[in-house]
Amino acid sequence: LKCISPRFKQVIATDMSFNLFSRAWCVAEIHRGRQMRLSQSMAMHSEASLREHEAKLRGMKVQEMKASNPDDVELILSQISDLDAFNQEVQQLIFDTDGLVPTWCKGLEQMSLLGEVARRGYVLSRHSCNAPLCE
Repeated sequence: LKCISPRFKQVIATDMSFNLFSRAWCVAEIHRGRQMRLSQSMAMHSEASLREHEAKLRGMKVQEMKASNPDDVELILSQISDLDAFNQEVQQLIFDTDGLVPTWCKGLEQMSLLGEVARRGYVLSRHSCNAPLCE
């Protein structure tokens, strides 16, 4: 799809508890997307939920993940030649400088800045409209 539409990207929408990262197929597909050099972004509930579950994310291992069909876990694991290397790559794609979390945090910072600009604009407009001509 990326060849057809260069703006194609993989959006990873997490739940509040980041249980998505305990699902073998989900993690395998996110990892594959990174290998294919797809643009990836993550949508998460909040920075607070990230902080609450960060230790779980940092400690996750593909060999401990689940799938609806246990045979799927075996299939996924059989495709990974080095589990430790795979787990390290997943950690990097989540936490490295260009990973999902830092990219999300940059977006959060930009939204916060835009919110501050909007707030200041509102305050200034309210202050300047106290003159009789603004009524």
